[in-house]
Amino acid sequence: ITLLAILLLAAWKRLDLTLAILLTTIPNLVFCFLCFRYGHKGMGRQRIDFSSTSLKRAGSRYYAYCKPLIVYSLFAMVAMTADRWILQIVNGSTEQAYIGVATLIGTAIFLITNALTNIFHRECAVAFANSQTERLRSLIQIYVPRIFALAAFPSLFVAMNAKDILIVYSGPAFAEGWKTLAVFAFYPIVRATAQLGHAAQFATNYTRLWMQVGIVRDIFSTVLVYFLVAPRHWAIPGLGLGALGVATNTLIAGMITAYTIYVSNSRRFNFDIWAEIRKELLILASFGLSAFLGWQAGFHVGDHLGAIGRVTISLMVYGVSVLLFSMAYPSLLSVNRVSPMDWIRILPSGRKKGTPEAERVT
Repeated sequence: ITLLAILLLAAWKRLDLTLAILLTTIPNLVFCFLCFRYGHKGMGRQRIDFSSTSLKRAGSRYYAYCKPLIVYSLFAMVAMTADRWILQIVNGSTEQAYIGVATLIGTAIFLITNALTNIFHRECAVAFANSQTERLRSLIQIYVPRIFALAAFPSLFVAMNAKDILIVYSGPAFAEGWKTLAVFAFYPIVRATAQLGHAAQFATNYTRLWMQVGIVRDIFSTVLVYFLVAPRHWAIPGLGLGALGVATNTLIAGMITAYTIYVSNSRRFNFDIWAEIRKELLILASFGLSAFLGWQAGFHVGDHLGAIGRVTISLMVYGVSVLLFSMAYPSLLSVNRVSPMDWIRILPSGRKKGTPEAERVT
């Protein structure tokens, strides 16, 4: 209904920003109220207690949980605005366009990991509710390397083929922004790690540290972005990197958040963080080597085919190389070594599910 209303108003040229926000916000609020008010009918004999005492108790818990998130969001908004404001003053709209395109491509990579992060959040919440500390630890050790690798696969490919991807995606006019995209392409990897750490803390009702780390990070990043973007001839000189400076600042700030939370989780859930970081470095090294081989293949074999041909050949070689690596060293991705015959045995036409081999492969 909301989409239909927006399309009709747009067709009649009656749609503006305020009306669009109202049309997307009000139906969501109504939907949430209806779910809260009548959703208990699908919960069997359970009923929601609407007494004043119960509502105050729930509101108090909700406020304690959300207060750090609200405070952090305000700091994050100010820091993000400051980054773009400094870039606009110093370099203008061209550099804004470079970082904007890099952000759009990075957002596409975020979508790959967001769904799995939500599953991880749910599993952590269930384990925490059942006081299963061992399961929480195993979830972190299993999910983090897998989702890290899932984020690293497209990120390293984009970083290695940044110039051709920009030509294909945005046209030759944006080709000069390839350095910005190459640096920003690593941010989805850092963000995936941070999301998993945040999910583990949110699921266990521990949001205060996230606020504290976020505020310190935002203050640090606001100062850092000045020195990365400010030109050398200013009274307080900087490096004059433009959009590349903003991308570098985003990456550094993200790493501070991700690995501070990671260290905190390792202490809370008692696992060896250095072993996990070694896995991540090996994944980056192997995927990076695969991306380099793909880029070389695209450069030498597909040079006469243009940007699309180079990207296609690079992706094919990169994909095959990563697949061979994953089959040779599956333990880095927290999976067991599996031979092709093991997969055949657990097919519906082979050995029945539940046999020792099937359970081991699963």
